[in-house]
Amino acid sequence: MCITLFNLAFLCKIGTATSIHRASDKHPIKRPFMYTQVLAVMAPVILIPGIGYIWSKTNQAFDTAAIGQLVMLLTAPCLILSTFSETQLNLPQLFSIGGIAVAVTLIMGGITWVCASALHKAPEPYMLCTMFPNLGNIGLPVCFFAFGDEGLAFALAYFLAGAFLHFSIGIMLISGQKWYTALMRSPIIYASVLAIAMLATDSHFPAWALNTISLIGQLSIPLMLLALGVSLAHLSIQQVPTNTGFALLRLGGGFGLSYVIASGFSFSPIAFSVILIQSSMPSAVFNYILALRYARAANNVAAIIVISTLISFITLPWLVHCLLLQHAA
Repeated sequence: MCITLFNLAFLCKIGTATSIHRASDKHPIKRPFMYTQVLAVMAPVILIPGIGYIWSKTNQAFDTAAIGQLVMLLTAPCLILSTFSETQLNLPQLFSIGGIAVAVTLIMGGITWVCASALHKAPEPYMLCTMFPNLGNIGLPVCFFAFGDEGLAFALAYFLAGAFLHFSIGIMLISGQKWYTALMRSPIIYASVLAIAMLATDSHFPAWALNTISLIGQLSIPLMLLALGVSLAHLSIQQVPTNTGFALLRLGGGFGLSYVIASGFSFSPIAFSVILIQSSMPSAVFNYILALRYARAANNVAAIIVISTLISFITLPWLVHCLLLQHAA
């Protein structure tokens, strides 16, 4: 997850000239050039994991566990703090988007429990895969490159709710631990609480602190994309029909539920688009780490992650294309 490939010092700066071109930059988007805009969004999300995949397959050193720890303990919390410090996202928006994330997650869990039970399979590993999508490694970059800093802020609001559930219900589901034990060990949760408190009180970091936090946080997106590619290089596919079904449930179910639920709210076009994108992510790679650690059908979890990720490389460009068309209209 660690590179200088995308001029990291400029990744999250608001309103400054950057070498990263986003589809939401303020110029007219004409339909004949829409696929170019989609390519601008999706190319980093596909190419950087591809670099990580090739890096791993050529036996280059990459400590996925250490990089994962770095992201979870340091860079992701800094990304949360710096992004919310530099955006105008208010608490009602934050909690509305978080509420959508919670609703989609819990309903997906119920649907998966029914499906897995009907197939006479232990439901917990499959619930883990369908309830918790890849909001960080793929969701944040897609939303940033599609809709800029505003899109990233909305995506982080969704990510915060998802991370809260993943580090509580998710770990409890697969391990049997008490939910608060996992939460108390997660710096992301503490960063989220601090970010919400600063939003509520209209507080800000001093310039020296914000610059330091922002620079560290800017490592998160490329690091997560590289780690995704390295992780995929080591996963395998088994029980293809069943696992493909649950992979499609993760992608299609998330999109359908979020569309129905979010349509009942008065979200801005960008916020609505981000909700759909985040809800349509493939299964999170972290699910495999949990399944492996607690010996809960890790091979099936790996298969669902790989299948859903491969399918998403087709469905996500289409979804981004449709949303950018609507945004440009």
